[in-house]
Amino acid sequence: MQNEISPTKIIVSDLHLGAGGESNKLEDFTSDRDFLIWVNRLARESEQLRRPMDLIINGDFMEMLQVPALEEFDPKAKYPPENYEVRTELDAVRKVNLVIKGHPQVFQALHNFVSGGNPRRRIVILWGNHDPELYWPKVQEKIVEAIGAKPEDGTVIFPGYKFFEDGVYVEHGNQYSEPYNRFENPEAPLDRRYPTRLEIPSGSEFVMRFFNDIERERYWIDGVKPLESLVWYALSYDTKFALSLIPKLLEAAPLLTGKSAYVASAQSPDTAALASEISDHKGKEQTVRALREDKVYRAAFYKRVRKALAAAGYEDPWRGESPDYDIPHPAEGGSRLEARILDDLSRAAERIAEESGAKVVVFGHTHQPLEAWLQNGKRYFNSGTWVWRGDFSTSGPFTWEDLFKHPDKYAKMRDLTYVRVDYRKNGEPKPALKRVGSAPQPIPRGRLGCIGALFAPLVGLISKLRSK
Repeated sequence: MQNEISPTKIIVSDLHLGAGGESNKLEDFTSDRDFLIWVNRLARESEQLRRPMDLIINGDFMEMLQVPALEEFDPKAKYPPENYEVRTELDAVRKVNLVIKGHPQVFQALHNFVSGGNPRRRIVILWGNHDPELYWPKVQEKIVEAIGAKPEDGTVIFPGYKFFEDGVYVEHGNQYSEPYNRFENPEAPLDRRYPTRLEIPSGSEFVMRFFNDIERERYWIDGVKPLESLVWYALSYDTKFALSLIPKLLEAAPLLTGKSAYVASAQSPDTAALASEISDHKGKEQTVRALREDKVYRAAFYKRVRKALAAAGYEDPWRGESPDYDIPHPAEGGSRLEARILDDLSRAAERIAEESGAKVVVFGHTHQPLEAWLQNGKRYFNSGTWVWRGDFSTSGPFTWEDLFKHPDKYAKMRDLTYVRVDYRKNGEPKPALKRVGSAPQPIPRGRLGCIGALFAPLVGLISKLRSK
């Protein structure tokens, strides 16, 4: 049988396991029991059908950016950035120990999956931009030990940042999206100046220095991606939050874009003035009031924000439009940025399929489950995430507004998606986007496109109707 040669492949990504704890505001993974039940069911299926199976965890298995490198962890404590920013192998071991302790059901599930060994079942773990610590041998040893496997039997493997077998190419995808989430050398993500330390992409530095504190106050914002889109959604639906976020992004520009604040302000004098204007409480209150009451001021302010962020090196949602383009609704910028990232990964998938000969390409990273036919007739999938994601691209702006006002209604939702690849008798892969549970099926994105691109005109239209 072909299945004896090509195991069924189960691909899941972006679990983002933290240090656990109900009072831990930085813990995003809450589906431990669902994961245990699901993996146990896969193992039973493999046993009953005598079908070999690979469980592939495609990057961001662990949320190392939100786990401190400590021997003991208090989930209620607010740790300083230096506890998260450490990069050595010993520090990474401390982090992974906390993750293992915080999620015993997950590691019990993985143990159950590889137990028995007949038919053969493997766990394949790739690293992503949130867990390059999985590169370290001692971290891998800890994970194998926690699963209860033997290092020499090959049931738990760490092939690096990508995996290609039986016509299926799997990679996290951060190398093809936002520049600040890429590694110089994903094969060995080490700091080229200090090879005993990990390279940390600038986007990860931003999470540890700035974003963790923001998420402690608004735990749900990690579900909105990419980062820049959050500003534009917030300007539409939570102005005070947007005015707090904009100065932080301008301050972090040297990290995320490589442009210093001095260079940014020299290129655009309005940048420094804007940050100063909205940084103090009085200025922020005046700006909120003016945005609410004065249409002319509001239109000018949106343009100032666009110019300031662009001068600081951030992606311009209205790239190609004139600097004086009237922004009908800031949320349009958020949807444009989302669409752009999804299309970047689709194009990367097409290139990889062409160059490698892969018949199926699977990414993660965006948290958006997706299936598409590529132009070369091959298939591209995104396995989504098991943490909350703010995808309302088919719901319209009123749902976004409700999210900002009532986040608890949405942020407990989970869409537990994965990609399954079976094989036909002739050896051809048969991929499908699947889910655990009964959540609504994601809408297929089609050929190199995404629904988010359709959302932008809708936002603009509704905005014009509201303003009349």
